[in-house]
Amino acid sequence: MIEPVAIGPGELLRRRREVERLWNEVWPGTPRERFDEILPRHARRDGFRAVVADDEEGRLVGLAYGYAGGPGEWWHDIVSAAMDDDAAARWVRPGHFELVELMVAPHARGHGLGGRLHDAILDGLDAVAVLSTQVDNERALALYRRRGWEVVLPELRFPPDGELYCVLGLELGKEPSRPGS
Repeated sequence: MIEPVAIGPGELLRRRREVERLWNEVWPGTPRERFDEILPRHARRDGFRAVVADDEEGRLVGLAYGYAGGPGEWWHDIVSAAMDDDAAARWVRPGHFELVELMVAPHARGHGLGGRLHDAILDGLDAVAVLSTQVDNERALALYRRRGWEVVLPELRFPPDGELYCVLGLELGKEPSRPGS
């Protein structure tokens, strides 16, 4: 069984081309700026943490990362502006954790790796976590529902492409639900 391993921001950036390969397997056509500009910016954020999963040949097949989000950051500002004051105070308050990416190579899916990456990236955090995913990404939504996430903003279009997303939140510090429990 493939197990996630925590790595620091420097190691993630050293593996940038591997990350790019995985990203394009999961989301073909990802713009190059994702790896050359956005990934390094994210790796410098407060509270950054990442976990990776390599197969038996040492090939990157899974990745999750996130950080402590805050005002002045693109995602945070768009999400908080779309929420009412009570929701924003609960979900995007200081100290919240933004789960930015969780991905598993298509050939490695169906063996629980996504759930292990999820649990590893959130392990030990005691705050609230938030994320966004496409409203039609049933595989991701099913994983998050099984882990106790709730929809906190049902529909949001991020510029510039306007694809429809939902925002989910999870109270950390509680035992997440597990499949079969």
